[in-house]
Amino acid sequence: MKIKLLISLFIYFINLSLFSQDFNIDPYIEKLNKKVDSINSSFKTDEGEPFYSLPQTTGHYFELKTDNPDIFIKQLLKTTDFNTLIKTYKNLRTDFDLLIVKSSYEAFDYKSKKDVIKIDFNTYSIGNSQDKTISFTETDFKNKEFKNIIYKYTPKSNYAKKGYIRGFYLLKDFNSQSIPQKYNNYIAYTDKYVNPSFNLFYNSEFTDRPSFHKFEVTIIDSLMTYFEKVTNKPTYDQDNFEESMDAIYEWEEKRPLLNDSLKLYDKHYNKLLKEAIEYAKDSSVYNRDLIMLADTLINNKIALNLARNNQVAGSCSFDNSPNIQLMEMTILSAAIPNWDAFIHSSLSLLNDYTYRVANSSIASDERNTYINNLEKLNFDIVQLLLGSSYKIGNPKKGHYFSSSNKIGKAFANASKMNRQKFEDELFSILINTDIDTFNTLHFYNILKNYEYYLNKKDIQLDNRFLLVTKDFPYSIKSRIENPDKELTDLLIREKELVKNYNIKESLIANISSSSFSGECWTAKIQNKKDKDSLYYDLTMSLEDSITPFLNFESQKEHIIQIVSQQNYLWELKERGYIKDFYINFTNDMSFTDYNNNITSEFPKKILKNINLDGAVSIYTVMKNDRYLNWIITQDFKLILLSAYKDMELLNYNAEDLITKTEDQFLFGKNYYSYRVFDKNGKIIL
Repeated sequence: MKIKLLISLFIYFINLSLFSQDFNIDPYIEKLNKKVDSINSSFKTDEGEPFYSLPQTTGHYFELKTDNPDIFIKQLLKTTDFNTLIKTYKNLRTDFDLLIVKSSYEAFDYKSKKDVIKIDFNTYSIGNSQDKTISFTETDFKNKEFKNIIYKYTPKSNYAKKGYIRGFYLLKDFNSQSIPQKYNNYIAYTDKYVNPSFNLFYNSEFTDRPSFHKFEVTIIDSLMTYFEKVTNKPTYDQDNFEESMDAIYEWEEKRPLLNDSLKLYDKHYNKLLKEAIEYAKDSSVYNRDLIMLADTLINNKIALNLARNNQVAGSCSFDNSPNIQLMEMTILSAAIPNWDAFIHSSLSLLNDYTYRVANSSIASDERNTYINNLEKLNFDIVQLLLGSSYKIGNPKKGHYFSSSNKIGKAFANASKMNRQKFEDELFSILINTDIDTFNTLHFYNILKNYEYYLNKKDIQLDNRFLLVTKDFPYSIKSRIENPDKELTDLLIREKELVKNYNIKESLIANISSSSFSGECWTAKIQNKKDKDSLYYDLTMSLEDSITPFLNFESQKEHIIQIVSQQNYLWELKERGYIKDFYINFTNDMSFTDYNNNITSEFPKKILKNINLDGAVSIYTVMKNDRYLNWIITQDFKLILLSAYKDMELLNYNAEDLITKTEDQFLFGKNYYSYRVFDKNGKIIL
């Protein structure tokens, strides 16, 4: 299974690599620019309908777990002071001064089993804050009187032990403001070049996902089998992995030449090829291998039409066949030329708008945007992509919206001239106080993505952006400046205790780990008075109530006392083996063994001879930035859990420390120690 997966991934990368080498629109620039010039001549600024922002406001988030919501709802609806709710309900979760955006759209409703209008109220992730959404059908929303409070109650179920009510306390009415005229023109410019009424794939209105499975052997399969046989396609050799993969790569490179040779000398091949072409035309079947083999036997219009009938789906994150299809469609439409198909396939390639059953950020990050092809044409690529990036409440149906992640990456890889123009435009947008808060946040996210990809190229962002947030609205500025605001707002009742600590990072989410599973708040913190490298990693439940910070504070000194007397650990720190200490704490104790996740792997001699009651769980960052997990018992014994290859500790090497190894899913091994030391570092078990 592992070997098959490796082969598949290798083939996917071979195909993308080979096709990328030939992905060039230069032969068709003149044809395409005639289309561009025609569009340019018909575009006039300051015409057409004005565009408006999405409705938005600021407010506070609240959430309360209860099976009897009526009393709370009654008080909620008549309250004029949000603080009274905080004082009355000790387990009321809060998050203050949020940007809240209202949007409506058509979607399938599984309850009524039909398409309905949905209304969403959204907040957005900034720093370590998580986004939040409260959704209604249009009918449900109209049947309730919300005024300045929007809320929704969810009763207990198989998935939730308790019912809960959550919502937003609005500080002012929703407002939709006009987009400044300059950027209104940019949006119109995008609509002019990227036809909103055009669908790249004929089935793009369908809700069914495109299929990547082959259930029927056709004449096309017979053709490909014959081609691979007579051209001696190399087979995978498990004992000679690199050599066989190199051979497959060389064969892929030679396919066009092998194809030309067979067309000249092999009658049976030509017969199969013609039958396959007729089958593809009659059945509207698209096959990229067939298109390559057919070459001039299928004209570009027919080939493009077949591709538009059959959207390719990726079978995994690393399957690049959907992107290869978009490249082929870009070349085919450029050659015709078909401007609508060309610009839609080019932008979908740039934005990575494809379908895959899975799409990891790692795989997506590696895909090229190919902005350099679009830069060769006579239109304003900066204006077009910014116009497709604006978030608007009244777009034309089918208006093309770009991805903030990919726009930043595209311009980081653009020409120096377009990078400079993009930065100038982005700076103007971010300092413009006439732009709505949501678009300010959106373009700030584009800036951060752009900066990330610039840094990967060892290019630094212009210094003028350092102070760009100083005039941002408080709802977003406060979270940029304090990434852990969501946590401090949750712990508002203990704010004086929390002030004593620097928060390194935090998260409020549903997690699953070796120590806890469920909804919780987590934080990595350090006492502001501590001058050493001692951190605390807290995991505190939100399942039934808000687990207070005081739980940790009341036990901290006892935990420090145990850790401080483990002499061997501190000697490792002094001698440079350890960079940082992290003490784990979950709910009301340091060492927890949730579902026996930890001790189930322990050797029996440890369980028999070591008392883990009241033990302290820690992990250390080593000098090579690797992590090790440890347990310190009440009588100062030290258990090393994890290990790594070629590790060394004071007086010991890997051979002394590693007692167990396991193969990982694809590559490498996991290493475990389970060695027990006394307080001075002597191995006793």
